Amino acid sequence: MWDLSGKEHIVQTSVTIYFKGQFHTFSEKSFVTFYDLDSTQKELIEDYIKSENPFDKAGSYGIQDKGNLLIKYIKGDYFNIVGLPISKLNRKLIEIM
Repeated sequence: MWDLSGKEHIVQTSVTIYFKGQFHTFSEKSFVTFYDLDSTQKELIEDYIKSENPFDKAGSYGIQDKGNLLIKYIKGDYFNIVGLPISKLNRKLIEIM
């Protein structure tokens, strides 16, 4: 999280659905920007690490928990950052069924 401070990174999820003998694949990109590494950010990171929440997360933060306090803004699908772009998945399922 220290290295992410003040920077934007990409969260990309790819999904493949196998239905009636065909593969249907899509991906979704979201952009996450963290606050600069100032004294507030340092304190928030230290508190977050003490909570042990980041230890089972890809990227070492969960936007759905206290990790959201580290984030300045996002561009894209929030649910993609959580782990699955459910709206896009729903539309793909409707399309192929």
